[in-house]
Amino acid sequence: METWATYIDQLVIPGKCHRRGGKGGEGATMKPNQKTLVAGAYHEAGHAVVATLLGDTIVDVRLNIDARTVGEIEGRVTRHNPAFAHAERLLAANMPVVRRTDDANPDMTELMQAWGTNLIVAFAGPEAQRRHDPKSMRSYRLRDDENDITQLLRQVSLQSTREIYRHRAKRSAAVIVRKCWPAIEKVAAALVERGVLTGEEIKQIIDENVRVKVERP
Repeated sequence: METWATYIDQLVIPGKCHRRGGKGGEGATMKPNQKTLVAGAYHEAGHAVVATLLGDTIVDVRLNIDARTVGEIEGRVTRHNPAFAHAERLLAANMPVVRRTDDANPDMTELMQAWGTNLIVAFAGPEAQRRHDPKSMRSYRLRDDENDITQLLRQVSLQSTREIYRHRAKRSAAVIVRKCWPAIEKVAAALVERGVLTGEEIKQIIDENVRVKVERP
């Protein structure tokens, strides 16, 4: 038996990144909407790269690079994890997440892992954006992520436990973002230039820029 908090605390990310090239998607004289576009690229790149490292299959990541105003800038990551398909259906049905996994109940163990992955990935976008430019946190849309985080945490009954999980998932997201930062930079730069990347392209960027292996306990 182990708590989900222990699960994310034991997330092992050995090794370190290696960098090829400089920062992506930045310029000294960017217009306000261009700065927001770049911030959005880092945000979506954070979601996509961390989700990939945690075992999700990315279909694609998109950013509306043709937006004419700051308010029109938005992006999305389309992802799924076949290994957690059953657990995702349980989550969609708002099945409560208990504090401890049950070795005799594979569904619950799978549910907890899928739930934890979703929570960490939800934090990864804002964490990548904050690392890129803390001032940009007010200019790019963060409401959807906070709604996702709130919805996930509502499946935990105790408020005090919710706060523990929130803190630890945010910390885990920040650690992974830091360790795979070169890949996030590359994905962000490509998004600003092209507006869309496939999951295979993201995996290739990770393979070329990050020496990290995420191992589940």
